[in-house]
Amino acid sequence: MNEARQVGQGDAVHDDILAINTAALVGHFEPLAEQIPLAARVFAVADVWDALRSDRPYRQGWPAAKVRDHIRAGAGSHFDPQV
Repeated sequence: MNEARQVGQGDAVHDDILAINTAALVGHFEPLAEQIPLAARVFAVADVWDALRSDRPYRQGWPAAKVRDHIRAGAGSHFDPQV
């Protein structure tokens, strides 16, 4: 990119992200959930699993059971419950 993007300069990606964030803020995310590709929904769970299981310089990785409970607790709000 040769130029920095200006705030508010709309394009399809920006508009989609804005729509999803707006819908989430007003509590109407469910109708949009199917629009998120299945691979992205699976990746979200896998990414959290990996992040929480892995040791970090500032903390130890969580046990598998704790990560599983955390992900299950987020099913339907942070994660697709079908995944």
